[in-house]
Amino acid sequence: FSGVFWHNTAETYVDIAKEAHGHATHWFSESGVVDVFLMPGGPSPNALYAQYHSLTGRTTMPARFALGYHQCRWNYRDDA
Repeated sequence: FSGVFWHNTAETYVDIAKEAHGHATHWFSESGVVDVFLMPGGPSPNALYAQYHSLTGRTTMPARFALGYHQCRWNYRDDA
């Protein structure tokens, strides 16, 4: 397993196409500085995740009160 981390804050277009010899990718960022990190990974996805976490850090769990009730009003009909 291997991975690529494309670090750029600008709008980025990624095109992945299947070809006869495998897959081809095209990466295009509108502007900004591009930092590309290649991660050779290892024999398992966990080895790749370990490299990614050492690069970006782990996400902390949100506060306990933030994991509670959430109501979305999108796509509800208002009959009132």
